[in-house]
Amino acid sequence: MTKKNKFIRLIIIIGIGVSVFIFYFLFINVLLNKFFSVLKKEKEYNFFNSLENRSLDLFINFKASLVKKSFSETYSKKSINKNVSNDIMIIGIDDKSLNEIGKWPFKRSVHSKIIDYFTNSEYRENLLFFDIFFLEDDYDPHEDDILIESIKENNNMVLDYIAREKPYDNEKEKKEMQNRINFIKNKFGLLSNIKGSLQDAVPYMALTPPTIKYMENLSQAGYANLKEDSDKILRRYPLVLKYIDREEISYENLQRGNRIDKIYLLNQAISFNKRRREYNLARNETNIYDISGVMYKDRKSITDDDLNKLRNNINIIELNFKRELDALKKNVEKNNKEIISNIEKYFLKSKIQKELKNNILDLIKDEKYLKDIDLIIEGLIDQLSRANNKFKKEIDYLNKMYNKLIKINRGESAKVIDENRFENISLYDYLYSDKEIKFNNLLIFKESFFMSIPLVLLSKYYNVDVNNIEVNFGKEILLKNPRTYDQEKKQFNKLKINNVEQDFIKIPIDKNGNLLINFAGPRSNTNRNEKTTFNAFSYSDFISGKQFFVKDKIAMVGAFAAGVADDEYLTPFGNMYGIEIIANTINTVIKKNYIIKLNNFLYLFILFIFGIIIALTASNKRILMAYIYSILFVFIYYLFASFLFIKTNIVLEVPKIIIISILSLMSVIVYRVLTEEKQKKKIKDIFSRYVNPQVVEELLESPPELGGVDKDITVFFSDIRDFTTLSERLSPQKVITHLNKYFTAMTDIIFKYDGTLDKYVGDEIMCFWGAPKPQNNHAELACKAALEQMKKLKELNKKWDKNMRINIGIGINTGIMTVGNVGSEGRMDYTIIGDNVNLGARLEGVNKTYGTNIIVSETTYKLVKDKFVFKELDTIKVKGKEKPVKIYELVEEKK
Repeated sequence: MTKKNKFIRLIIIIGIGVSVFIFYFLFINVLLNKFFSVLKKEKEYNFFNSLENRSLDLFINFKASLVKKSFSETYSKKSINKNVSNDIMIIGIDDKSLNEIGKWPFKRSVHSKIIDYFTNSEYRENLLFFDIFFLEDDYDPHEDDILIESIKENNNMVLDYIAREKPYDNEKEKKEMQNRINFIKNKFGLLSNIKGSLQDAVPYMALTPPTIKYMENLSQAGYANLKEDSDKILRRYPLVLKYIDREEISYENLQRGNRIDKIYLLNQAISFNKRRREYNLARNETNIYDISGVMYKDRKSITDDDLNKLRNNINIIELNFKRELDALKKNVEKNNKEIISNIEKYFLKSKIQKELKNNILDLIKDEKYLKDIDLIIEGLIDQLSRANNKFKKEIDYLNKMYNKLIKINRGESAKVIDENRFENISLYDYLYSDKEIKFNNLLIFKESFFMSIPLVLLSKYYNVDVNNIEVNFGKEILLKNPRTYDQEKKQFNKLKINNVEQDFIKIPIDKNGNLLINFAGPRSNTNRNEKTTFNAFSYSDFISGKQFFVKDKIAMVGAFAAGVADDEYLTPFGNMYGIEIIANTINTVIKKNYIIKLNNFLYLFILFIFGIIIALTASNKRILMAYIYSILFVFIYYLFASFLFIKTNIVLEVPKIIIISILSLMSVIVYRVLTEEKQKKKIKDIFSRYVNPQVVEELLESPPELGGVDKDITVFFSDIRDFTTLSERLSPQKVITHLNKYFTAMTDIIFKYDGTLDKYVGDEIMCFWGAPKPQNNHAELACKAALEQMKKLKELNKKWDKNMRINIGIGINTGIMTVGNVGSEGRMDYTIIGDNVNLGARLEGVNKTYGTNIIVSETTYKLVKDKFVFKELDTIKVKGKEKPVKIYELVEEKK
């Protein structure tokens, strides 16, 4: 292969790699995601993300399995997983607690005992978190009083609540919850330093915080919502929530100075029901103000100028609606007139009673009924139907016209809501009454951002105020100026990690505000003598008075039994309760054990390079070796990815690499098969000019090797008589040209009868039948070819000048000959050798003695004597043969 061809091939292979890469992301990715969305019955199932998540689960499990755990039997010092912070303790409401205390839910005064335990400890906890909802007052007010007093005394208490994606069920609930939300805003504050794109932040329409009398004594509160990935496995915690407060108000009540993110005008639009051919009114929400795309911190309050623009937008929408009504009214009236005209023409020709006909015509032609022609036709159909099928044709025609009518809905389709009144208006009312068209009601959206319970616990743990928290969606959350509290000295100190003061704690989040949880291990155990991931205790042990070391701990109380918890989720380590998922989340931050994903550009570059490597490997190795090398490359990559995750928590995605590798490998193999077949055909075409096509086929199917086999073969030699004399009469160029014409004609006949061309030796042609493919009638084919060559030679001689005419002698012999590749490793010929070959050559020369053209041996004669006419010539002795040989002249084929 020339350097140019090699370069072109290299470019093609790289092009295949690039094409596979593009094809994967544009088509395979999309098609498989859609396929699995249907298969899984999910609205949006990301198949490839699911694969990547599963590979991440393997990494996490593998890493966790390498962590050695040691245990002791003491309650105060139970050794735990080294990847778990010693500052986290879980107090689980487990089966033991249910057996000792009673069925769930416990009385609120029972919870107060644990709170008092921490309050009265010599070395206080850092935080006390209850993963228990107190959304309503207890039926016994005394129980609430006891618990609230304990919370007040403790002063480190944190509670959680739930957010909902759907709006509140009713106005009463909304009003109550809005009061609680306002309390959170005023007491605890909201996240305000928000950056990045907020379009992918998951919106929630309702929050359900604890009652205000509980929140009055809390240190902080946060939401506890969790959401699984599309494969129903929980791997992420949404640290920041976008709460959208929806409210309907009139334009007049919209005040300047309020910060509103979106405003929709509650207007009406015309809709069309194709099946019923009916126009209706539909409630419509038209966006007339939207600053949700502006950076949150840069959003401004409504100004007088904004209010004027809103009013102008509303006026334009009202005007456009009036124009739509006018256009519809004209269209309806035009349609009605056409229907009336058709009915009039029909009934003028109708044979019904004249008086009835006139009454119908007077009715439908009355202008005052134009807008109600649909009702008129309905009435006529009803009246005529009572006449016992007497007017069947007329009824059928009226039904046909009725179905062609454009109908206007007369019922209650929409509501125009004012502050003090509700009025039902239909589209018919708008078209044919003096109803004023005025849209005045607005739907306003206000976005605010709340902290999740893990973020609340972390901010309190690091003593960071809400105003010192910066959220950058798609990038990170910064806890600025983190501090620690020294209980002995009663003072805050700058946080130090490895003796280095920290200006901030950086928490990576995705575009939805999620932290990818690095689970430390499998579900924990409250049994003090068994293995555990987190330091977990039974709720009942605290009630019974056992002593535990709680200094600076984040103590987390929550459900740890199937009968108590309704927040059990499937994780990479199997099922876990919500309290332990929260623990894993804050532990990921405290231990800085973040799962790091490469940025998209770098990762795509790795995918691209890997695809090119596989493509180049597949192009330069045998197909089997290409498979082996590809599998080896992927395996090495997987080992490297595992090692990298164990050492650095950097995740290299594996499934996409495997898919890209398979696609690249298969694409190059298909390319090779296609190009090699094309190359084979090209070689076959070229070599078929030198040797018989059958020989070429055999060479392509099996590589040529030195050696041969004995076969029953018919050999054929032909030679030009007095060629030397002819050569002397002509120039060398003319001799070659003349020979080429002769050889072409003779060779075509050999190939016509499936002969194998061996070689040209000067003016001699050597060929044979019976190899490489077996031929039962090889002697017959050789004889036919010989006779046709003589016939063809006569035709050629007629065309040539006398001094250019030639005569030939042909010798044919049949027998056992050795056929195969003869020569050296560097150069070989597919030919035949043996005594019988030599005899065939001698017979060709004997033609000169007997003045004949075609002589065959006795062996050939015996095989085909019934098919051809022969003349026995003689019994001769040829060189190399001791026995005399009978020879025959081949005259012609028997008719």
